[in-house]
Order: sequence, then structure tokens, then C-alpha cells
Amino acid sequence: MKFLLDQNISPKTTQFLRSLGYDVLDTRELQLEKASDRTLWEIACEQHRIFVTFDKGFSDIRDYSTGYGAGVIIFRTRSATSKTINRLLSQLLANYSPEQIKGNLIIITENRIRIRPHIRLI
Repeated sequence: MKFLLDQNISPKTTQFLRSLGYDVLDTRELQLEKASDRTLWEIACEQHRIFVTFDKGFSDIRDYSTGYGAGVIIFRTRSATSKTINRLLSQLLANYSPEQIKGNLIIITENRIRIRPHIRLI
């Protein structure tokens, strides 16, 4: 699986996912810190990457319809530490197949992982 991490996700999470063998791009490394949400989403879609963020705006399927080769993982957690995020990502990756993750909207809290199947709006 391929990921694109938003600037609000720690570089430690970038390193963590890479250590597991995933193809990971970080918006800071790409110098996209000031890029619009739309630009980041277009990059994720073009490169078939799963966009990882804390930005709840990406849950609006009217603006960010999944299923075009990209997916979204949104964290809604009280703790934003890399330790917490890495633990929750580990749980997701251990309990769900790539087919269940890719192309879908995934919302992760401390207690729950919700997967909304991809929706294509015409």
C-alpha cells in the first residue's frame, strides 16, 4: 500500500510506516505544507495513495469522494502523539486487509475503527 501523510501527522509516523515496508510520502518532504486540501487529494488520487490526516474535512464525500484509487484515514483522537497514532495504525494494518483499506474512508478513534466503503459521486 502507498500512503501520503498530511503535515499534521508526525514524521515519526512516516518513519514507522516505512520501517514496515510501505511506500510513504510526507507533505513536508515534498514541500507541500502550504498546498490546498484539493491539491493534496489530487496527488493522492493520481498516485493511488491513502491520505492520512487529522483533518475532518476529508470526511466530506461531496468534496473528497473515495474510490478513485485513493482512500482516506482520518484520526479523531484526543492524543495526537506519534506513539498513539502508530499504535492505532498497527491495529488497522493487523486487522484489515489492503482490500478493506484501499479506496475507502476510514475513521479511527481510540476505541473504534470505522470503514466506509468507497462512494463515487457523479
